[in-house]
Order: sequence, then structure tokens, then C-alpha cells
Amino acid sequence: YCPECQTSVAQAEVEDKECSGIFYDLIFRNPGRGELIIATTRPELLPACVAVFIHPDDKRYKDIVGTEVETPLGSKVKVLADDKVSMEKGTGAVMCCTYGDSTDVYWARIHDLPERIILDKKGRFTTEVGISGMEGKSVVEGRRILVSELRKKGLIKEEKPITHEISVHERCGEPIEIIPITQWFVKILEMKPQLLTAAEQINWYPPHMKKRYLNWVEGLGWDWCISRQRFFGIPIPLFYCQDCEEIILPKPEELPIDPRLDKKERNCSRCRSKNIQPETGVLDTWFTSALTPDINNNHPLNGSLTGKMYPMSMRPQAHDIIRTWATYTILMGLLLHNEVPWKDIMISGHILAKKGEKISKKTGGGQYDPEKLIDQYSA
Repeated sequence: YCPECQTSVAQAEVEDKECSGIFYDLIFRNPGRGELIIATTRPELLPACVAVFIHPDDKRYKDIVGTEVETPLGSKVKVLADDKVSMEKGTGAVMCCTYGDSTDVYWARIHDLPERIILDKKGRFTTEVGISGMEGKSVVEGRRILVSELRKKGLIKEEKPITHEISVHERCGEPIEIIPITQWFVKILEMKPQLLTAAEQINWYPPHMKKRYLNWVEGLGWDWCISRQRFFGIPIPLFYCQDCEEIILPKPEELPIDPRLDKKERNCSRCRSKNIQPETGVLDTWFTSALTPDINNNHPLNGSLTGKMYPMSMRPQAHDIIRTWATYTILMGLLLHNEVPWKDIMISGHILAKKGEKISKKTGGGQYDPEKLIDQYSA
């Protein structure tokens, strides 16, 4: 979730951004053993700590697996073993907070840990944080408050400046947060084998671009979140019964429909209730554009070609949207038609405004004007 844009995002919209930070060595207490030092770059999530993890092969901590330790805030959490812990990073002991990153999500599910959600959709600390002065504050402000308190109590052993990568929303560049909220997804993870096979059924120009696609598909770790909390977008055409929670789909002949503007009186198909609420989210723009071969194939201006242009002959596109437009369109082709959406894909590069920066709506063109470039060099 992006607290800045206040919408859910998909894995493909998250980028790694290098920034400076601080590794805080926090002092946890282990009865009978003394101090247990845990290094973290996000001390503000300490109130959401639900466990401490060590690697099962780490001899330094084997004797405390299954015991309880006390966090710097006084709460007791269990020490658990999991091979996702890096013995070389920090002190080799890691706190699991709900939710600092995708590993925390994995651990919470696998080890059936409780959730302590302390951040809201605006990236502000909720009443659940339980620390005086932190409620309503941003992540940065909350970190400052909590670190100050821990320093006063002598619960920070060391602070080491580091450079590390954080996950940011590609549109605004702000850090994303993991918040449990109900969204719509397409199950892309279970389709990975078919997506990898599909790459071999398409001619890639230039050929090395296929490797970018394969690397992206192999690295997928999340299903595709297709619902967004934006003002502009294709409305998700669904309604919900508030009494029995049935999901109500409009009839095909009613489409397209914006459920928020729909005036038709609807009854729940299951319980006959009239207490119906519209879906307020819109679709990820890539969900719509992933259907372009189908839209082209069924366009009303096609005449006698209607229904005869799938699969299409070629997809031209730039390399940066292999992970979105190409991947999602191939996925839709497999799900809807059990075949790839085109035979050939031609991948172009970018004219760069400066090293590593493409000319786009987001970055601007600097000294370059697209229309003048097209006049000079052709499109």
C-alpha cells in the first residue's frame, strides 16, 4: 500500500531505491542469559514485534529457540527458528513485526503469529501503537520519538549509518507499507510454469529481451493485485450484499457499468436483501491494457475481421514494461484463450534525458521536446 497515493499497488509497481539509513542495535532481554542484540533499520515497528527469529543452524542461539525474550518495550515474544534468517546480517537474530516486509508476512502465515497493525492507510501510527506521542505521527516522526525514548533508557547498544535499499512506489517514489486490507487479485503465481513456457512460443526482437521477461516471472513473489483506490480508472463492476456478504455481478448486457453511479434497484441473489453496496475501487490500468488484443479483436469497426485477429501478429513496446504490459497480456492470453496473444514481440529502448532516465510524463524531457525529436529523427 502506498500511503502517499493512498492506494494498493502490485509487485510490478514497486521499485528498490537506495537510501541512507541507520542500523539500530536494540537490547532485548533473555532471562538467564542477559542481553540479546537485534539490529534493525525500522525501530518504529518495535510495538508490532510478535516474535524473534534465528537460523536453525546458528549455534549462537540454538539454546534459546522456543523460549521467550523481552522486547525493549517490555512485551514478551517467542524465539523461533526459520531458514529465511541470514546468519551474516546484523547479529543473526531478527525481530518479526507485522508488517515490515514480505518476510514478516511469510513468517506470520507459516508460524501462525498474531497481527499487531500499528500503521493506517495514511502511513500514520494508530492507537494500537501504545507509545505516548506516537499516535497520529508519520513513520519518520514516530521513529524519532521511539528512538529518543530508547536512548534515554539505554536500550540502544549501537547506531551504525548504512546505505540500503527500500521498496518505493514507482509513481511517487515514496516508501510502501504492508497493510492487511481486502483487495482483488489475479492468481499469477500458480501460472508461473505456463508463463515461462509461453516465452518459448514467442519470437523476441532483440532475442536477449526474453531473458528480462524470464527473470521477472521467476522472481514473482506476490499474486497480482488488480484493485486500486484511485479517482480515475475503469470501475470494478461489482456489488456487495451487506447482510450475507454475497458478491453480486451485473449481467453481461449491463456492461459497461460504474456501480457507484448505478440507479437500478438490486436484490441479493442469495438472501434477497436490498441492502446492496457498490464496489468503489477501480482496476489497475495494466489489467485493462492486458486485454488490448481482445479489445482489438472485437472492435466494432473491424467489420468482417471481427473475431479473426487473435492471436495478433506483433506487439511493439518498450523494455521497461516487459514486467507489466507484456507479462500481464501473456497471462490474459493463457487464462482466456490458452494461447499466447502474439507471435512476435519487438522491444524498443528509450531516448534518455540523462543517464538512466527516460523521457516520460514523470521525469519530463529536460532540454528535449518529443515533437522536435520526431521531426528530426522520425517516430
